[in-house]
Amino acid sequence: MAESSQIPTALTPRWRLKLRGKFILLITSILVLIFGVMAYLLVNNARNNLTNELNRETTAFASLATKPIGDNYELYHDSGTLLVKQQMQKFAALNSNISNIAVVNLQGLSQFSLSGNSIDVPAAYLASFSPTTRKNGLGQITLAVQPYIDDKGQHSYAVAYEVSPALINKSIKHQEITVSVLMLAGLVLSAIATYGFIDLFFLRPINSLSKSAQIIADGNYEKPITEQRSDEIGSLSASINNMANALKLNIAKLRELDVQKDEFIKIVSHNLRTPLTIIQSNAAFLDGSQLTPILKKMVQGIEDSARRLNLFSEQILTITDFESGRGAQSMRTTTSLNEMLGGLSREYTDIAKDKNIVFKTNIQGGDIKFLSSQFLIAQAVRNLLDNALKFTPEQGTVELNADIMDKIHIIVKDTGIGIKPNEMTKLFTKFHRSTDTLVYNYEGTGIGLYVTKLIIDGQGGAIKADSRLGEGTAFTIELPFNAPAAAPQETQLSAR
Repeated sequence: MAESSQIPTALTPRWRLKLRGKFILLITSILVLIFGVMAYLLVNNARNNLTNELNRETTAFASLATKPIGDNYELYHDSGTLLVKQQMQKFAALNSNISNIAVVNLQGLSQFSLSGNSIDVPAAYLASFSPTTRKNGLGQITLAVQPYIDDKGQHSYAVAYEVSPALINKSIKHQEITVSVLMLAGLVLSAIATYGFIDLFFLRPINSLSKSAQIIADGNYEKPITEQRSDEIGSLSASINNMANALKLNIAKLRELDVQKDEFIKIVSHNLRTPLTIIQSNAAFLDGSQLTPILKKMVQGIEDSARRLNLFSEQILTITDFESGRGAQSMRTTTSLNEMLGGLSREYTDIAKDKNIVFKTNIQGGDIKFLSSQFLIAQAVRNLLDNALKFTPEQGTVELNADIMDKIHIIVKDTGIGIKPNEMTKLFTKFHRSTDTLVYNYEGTGIGLYVTKLIIDGQGGAIKADSRLGEGTAFTIELPFNAPAAAPQETQLSAR
């Protein structure tokens, strides 16, 4: 059919990281970077300091201990090694990093060692008159060789010192753990403090503004935002308050215009009644007279145009009533399917005959009484019948079927051109007309099905459509069955 409605499409929700989460992520990333660099620099500095301290102590110890150890070895090695060992032990006790001391001749052979294990000293170290050292990959001295020069100035021996960096490495490890723990604690505290600051001065005010904006979006313009600040957030608060005040004034003006529009539509529609009634009565009188075929066709055209104009006037009034909230106040009176649809059946039998269309009526349980808004339901069915006749070609068929079971069912079926599948999703939308080039030139305002749905929904019912392109369309109305004794009486809808 040409008139249709569109069902609004819901926006697909997307997961998004909120502003609070973004701030936490940003703060954490920055602080991790800062504290990570600081921890690396502190640990590296501690390692270098301890290594340098180890090296200084080792070279100073070697310089201090070599002469006494060498002299003692020269003096006592022929008579025994006990005194030599005691001398070495005395000096070794002064430096806990020294693991072994040995007197080595210039050929690289250990003459005597504190631990009993010889120390492998490269020959190049022994030939030099200057102290030499060997370092590991961390720059720590592991071997110090100090030449021994006797009182005569002869260089016959060298004293080698094996250095164990185990204690230094243990101290470095301890420093690393301490720095890491302190940095981690500092990271956590800094993150909490920074987040607290941002939350207090930025996130909470923004969240408050968001809630206030939502209140305004929900239609409450009376509650101003009380965020009094002299910064950008304060300016934003003032802007939102100004926006709310402007919206309140604009909405008041729009409501006034809407009331005026409704009143204008009512005045126009009611003032159409009198001339339309005169036109229809005079046309009916002429239609019953002896007229030539040409005049009779002209009179039928007048009747059809007046009927369409009258129906359009009724539809505009119905839309105005329902959209202003007054449509639900229509009175439900005791009626039956025969009373509701009988007049329509007779009226559209004649209209279908003039259009060379077969019109069939099948009403089951037509005398059963129920409560309903007879005038409105008849208007809704009239809209469906008009559409059916409009889009059904000559020799086609239009059916009006109704029955009463647990619900009231009214079906308007035709063998017309049908509705394209992509148009089915747009049914019952106000002012929608089919874009199909086959039906675009058909007369219609695009409000018939919209009015029909307003009426049926207002009665607590439902309407659905089933159509096959080129085969026809069927509209099914379902209404609740309200027994006369059980249904409340409501206020009469404003007189047409």
